[in-house]
Amino acid sequence: MLLIDPEREPATDVSTLQRLYRLTKAEAAVAVRITRGDGLQSVADALSLSLSTVRTHQQRVFEKTGTHRQAELVRLLLGVQGGLG
Repeated sequence: MLLIDPEREPATDVSTLQRLYRLTKAEAAVAVRITRGDGLQSVADALSLSLSTVRTHQQRVFEKTGTHRQAELVRLLLGVQGGLG
């Protein structure tokens, strides 16, 4: 069972994701923000990227993590966070 406190920010950091999944810094930053529940436009705005670029990074994150949807990615990364905590 995985319990998640909605008041607590996900603690998975960019460098951990880079090491575990061979993500670039930009891909990992997008993945972290998606895990926090940010929408793609919000991610684009926060990282000063175009929406198209964020979608490309998201697709590469899916490929490298073996996921296909945001929900799968979030579940995976929250599991990583739980395993590290």
